[in-house]
Amino acid sequence: MKLPRLLARALVALWTVTVLASLAPAPQALAQPLPNRVAPGFKPGLRYFTAAAPTLVTRMAVRMLGPGHNSGTGRSTGAGSPVALNASMVNQSGAAITDISLVFSGWFLSTSGTTAVGNDYDVTSVTVEYPAATTVCTIQKSGSGTITVVNGTSIATDICTLSTPIPAGATFVVKGTSTVTSPNGYITQNLGLTGVRTTLMSNTPGLRRGVVFATGDSIVTNNGSQPYSALSGRGPGFQASISGTRADTYASGTNFDRQIQLASLLGVTNFFSDWSTNDASAGRTAAQILADVATLRAKAATIGAKWDHMTMIPRNSRASSAAISSLTGSGNAVTAIVPDASRFIVDRPYSISGATNGTGYNQTMMVTSVDVPTNTITLLSPGGFTESPATGSPVINGWNWSARAFLQAAGSQFVAGSGSVRGQFNAGLRGGGVDTVVEVADAFEVARDDGVYPVGGDKPKLLSPSTCTVTSVINTTRFVCSPYTGGNNTINLGILQGRTGANIGVTRSAQANTGADMTMNSAWPSTVIPGDTFWVVPGSMSSTQDGTHPDVALNGTGSQALLDDVMVAYIQGIM
Repeated sequence: MKLPRLLARALVALWTVTVLASLAPAPQALAQPLPNRVAPGFKPGLRYFTAAAPTLVTRMAVRMLGPGHNSGTGRSTGAGSPVALNASMVNQSGAAITDISLVFSGWFLSTSGTTAVGNDYDVTSVTVEYPAATTVCTIQKSGSGTITVVNGTSIATDICTLSTPIPAGATFVVKGTSTVTSPNGYITQNLGLTGVRTTLMSNTPGLRRGVVFATGDSIVTNNGSQPYSALSGRGPGFQASISGTRADTYASGTNFDRQIQLASLLGVTNFFSDWSTNDASAGRTAAQILADVATLRAKAATIGAKWDHMTMIPRNSRASSAAISSLTGSGNAVTAIVPDASRFIVDRPYSISGATNGTGYNQTMMVTSVDVPTNTITLLSPGGFTESPATGSPVINGWNWSARAFLQAAGSQFVAGSGSVRGQFNAGLRGGGVDTVVEVADAFEVARDDGVYPVGGDKPKLLSPSTCTVTSVINTTRFVCSPYTGGNNTINLGILQGRTGANIGVTRSAQANTGADMTMNSAWPSTVIPGDTFWVVPGSMSSTQDGTHPDVALNGTGSQALLDDVMVAYIQGIM
């Protein structure tokens, strides 16, 4: 009978495929198709797939800020007494740590490259505790409990098997001690500890795919160091960046070689940098900056790492205040004739100064109407004018950095359009100049290459002014005013101005809020009662305080949040 024979053949074929599959290594990455081939006994056109074999990898398991980060200093002179290493770490590898090794560096980051500590020194009694106060490993180097931190370079310790594995996300402690005598020195931060590594199979479930090494200037260093912050809970990495630094400095000679050597020990897969703004301000052309980035990319490639770079964000200055040719006050209204009324927006705050008798004039006020044909604007004032028209040389500008019409490029390198140094540099990155473009510039512009920081209303996380009505009064500096939909702690650094009631036109700086429950920095001059209305101008309406750096984030709002969001997406894409 043919049926049993066919069935037997089918079972043999199935057994053969099953056995072969069981012998194949577990897939680690996306399978890559081999060329179409016809296998004997199988139908033509069947496609075969292969997967990379898992390998043993040693890589960073935590996130760290490097010696010299944000300061350019990192050496202390020994005093002959013990100095303790007591570093609390979180396992961010994504997998349990079963064995561990450490990296120590005898140098720190500086604005001119790196600086060697100047001498070797020993660290002893190095242990790993998990949980705290429970030793799970005693670290050695070449079988000795004395670990010599070598001047100007990075060294890795022996691998130590832990008596208790450290789960992913768990906190552990690295301890040690060093006694250095003057005039010798030691690395101040953690005695030079720059890496905590784990060694395991590349296909270990949960293991993060990458390790990030972040460099750059103040844009990614201020406000919590964005790459480092974005790594929290997402993966391992290392950041060492300093305000004012430039690509040409670190691309020159051997100025980045110590970072490369350290990165190789940490198992770094991706370098991240934002160097460009200071280079452009120093007169470097786009071609020169791109060439420096290419040099750094080539250095990264020597250890098999990618070079990922952030697009250059706008750099602005505040435009000169507009001269007011006529300034009059009546009741609670201020009327000003300005050179160009189209620069003003209704329900936005502007500041007047320079009136000789400034009562009612020299303050921040909301614009209530704009008449472009006559170049006349009207603002809400507390009144009490001592003269009208005002004398002196009154001028007007946007409140804080919140008026795009009063922002302008800080130099020809940053003007709007694709032809500026900034525009050309960003185009070069987007055209393939790096392995991954970290697109921050688009997040900071209303339209690509417009060259102006966004303000409240331009982006969802940059809050616009709104109005609210008082429903209850708690004390002279605090009341509930609703609706307010901007979230908690978002009016900080902002202002409130009375819209109706006894405090009409009066402005107070905002301290904090929990929803509609708002607190001012100082008391209102008149009693606030339910039914009074106010304008609320959140602090995140202004996206910068100096035209170069994103403003501090306020509970997930503000321009810092725009940068944070891009960094989080970038980190997640790697891990």
